[in-house]
Amino acid sequence: MGGAVVKGAGRRKFWVSATALGVAAAAGTVALVQHEAPSPVNDAGAAVGAHSSETPIRLGTVRSRRLLVVGASYTEGLGASSPEQGYAYQLGRELGWPTTVDGASGTGFLNPGPRDQGTFAARIRRLPSSVAPGIVLLQCGRNDAQYPGAEVRRAVISTIKLIRSLYPEAQLTFLGPIPGALPVQPDLADDQRLLAQTARAERVPFIDPIAERWITPKNERRFSGPVPAHPDDAGYAYIAGRVAADLRALMGAPTQI
Repeated sequence: MGGAVVKGAGRRKFWVSATALGVAAAAGTVALVQHEAPSPVNDAGAAVGAHSSETPIRLGTVRSRRLLVVGASYTEGLGASSPEQGYAYQLGRELGWPTTVDGASGTGFLNPGPRDQGTFAARIRRLPSSVAPGIVLLQCGRNDAQYPGAEVRRAVISTIKLIRSLYPEAQLTFLGPIPGALPVQPDLADDQRLLAQTARAERVPFIDPIAERWITPKNERRFSGPVPAHPDDAGYAYIAGRVAADLRALMGAPTQI
């Protein structure tokens, strides 16, 4: 992969990747019509958005074909054969966009992680000033279960405000909890509900793997990786494809972007 790697404290790394298509498109403006797109269908046969009668919150105009992905162990690619085989890098390749990835295992909105890598907000503040995304994808929901819900909600809102202040031209999207095993555990379901409700209140699009049933009894074993509750390369490729499909739907762009 071409691009630059900027190492941070501890094991944190910033990876910046770019494909020829993404570089060529980065200078342009993407004006996407906001209309209802055909919904992708998941492995269980449920269409994106079919779990809710509420109108989905869609992305606004994406002004730069550059992607920033921030998150925890799934964003880091834990369990993949290499970080570049994690869903975040595969998503960048799927879209053809230059992509900056900041993943740190065990972190969250309040949880700085087992090696004090930093909360989402702390790490976002430390990103290079050259990062100028058109979309910010925040993968969240797994590592704040030990904190009171009210505190998590405040931290989520504070992080949303931070991202919007640092990247006023970017469109923010949440990627909700991805179950590492079935059945979905109650604490993970609670996290999902809190995040979905807060995102809707703050007008942030919410990609919901639990409600969309990304992980099913049919594919759970097929995508299990060497690290418990984390996928292998094929599983991360599947997640990248699902995220790409949902982003396209949120932008009203059913075809390749």
